[in-house]
Amino acid sequence: MNRYIVASLTFAAVALIALPSFAIETRTYQFSAGGNRPFLYDSSWGLVVDAQLAGTFDLMLDQSAGTAQLTNLQARIINPANAPPKQNIPLTASDRAYFDNLLLSNRWPTNLSSLPGHFLAPDLAEFDGPSSGIFLVQPADSIRPTFGYRPDAHFVDGFNTVLQIKLGSSMAVVNGVAFYPFAIDAPFYYLLDAQATLVPEPNVIVPLAIGVISTLPYRRRKPTSDKRI
Repeated sequence: MNRYIVASLTFAAVALIALPSFAIETRTYQFSAGGNRPFLYDSSWGLVVDAQLAGTFDLMLDQSAGTAQLTNLQARIINPANAPPKQNIPLTASDRAYFDNLLLSNRWPTNLSSLPGHFLAPDLAEFDGPSSGIFLVQPADSIRPTFGYRPDAHFVDGFNTVLQIKLGSSMAVVNGVAFYPFAIDAPFYYLLDAQATLVPEPNVIVPLAIGVISTLPYRRRKPTSDKRI
């Protein structure tokens, strides 16, 4: 059989083997700092702090199964300040040190990477836990989201997180809240319109094709003589 046909069949076989893994799409997003201050901490005793976010996170999306996973969260809280209307009052040194340049995962009260995720729509994923049967609610009269719960909800004693990620062609917007359902004086943690830009991924098919083609043996044609007898 012609070796070029064999090579083509080999490439097709490799591509077919790789296809199942492409069903799970991994996207990397980078938080867009700019003027956006999406992190908000609201204590029970008057301290309300907002801040910017810098860093990245990954989303593993399986549209066919309707599931999603937030992973590899490497976002930091930067430039914390008193939230409006007290934005002109400097934070105390201790309050600033409590937030500034720390990983979001070290200040958020639940493990964001352990939250089960599912699609509410093709462009909207929700993550919630550790309680089950809870979901995000966006009140019409407030920018701060809250949570709702179904009749079969099962609450875990401790902090819970509900967040939604709106997926666009080149951006994602994160909104969420962490709360303690059974504590009156527990703080609330919010992500309010946290904008993140999609980090372009290299095309894996082209390197795969180049790799296969590069294995083809090179066969030089014998020079033909133009001498006539």
